[in-house]
Amino acid sequence: MRLLHFAILSFFILLIGCGENDTEQQENISVKDIKNEAEDVYETTKKLTQQEKDELLRKMNNQLDSLNQDIAELKEDAENTSAATKEKMEQQIKVMENQADSLGNKIENFGKASGKAWNDFVAGAQKSLNDLEKAVEKAKERFE
Repeated sequence: MRLLHFAILSFFILLIGCGENDTEQQENISVKDIKNEAEDVYETTKKLTQQEKDELLRKMNNQLDSLNQDIAELKEDAENTSAATKEKMEQQIKVMENQADSLGNKIENFGKASGKAWNDFVAGAQKSLNDLEKAVEKAKERFE
């Protein structure tokens, strides 16, 4: 959003700041020209913002994939433990798998969100990723 404001402000500063000697040239600029230029700036900024969103979603998906691998390894490790330990591990693994599934669904569904919904999603998803990562690390330490 800041990028959009900066781009539009830069456009108008450039347009207005052409200098006092350019009055003839400024008279030839129509409202339609300004509108078209503003639309171009908006579309360019929108594309950049979408690229940033796509990159963030890709990073979140990669982080989630890595955590899912860790959970799968814990699941394998649980097979080689005593019955009591295995039961505790399986309970924790189930909770982590549910968290990972829920987070995966959120990432998938919010890929097209915008504005406040996008900002809320990013904050919540990052917190969920961090919480899941801590749970996986804690389980690894506990059962190693």
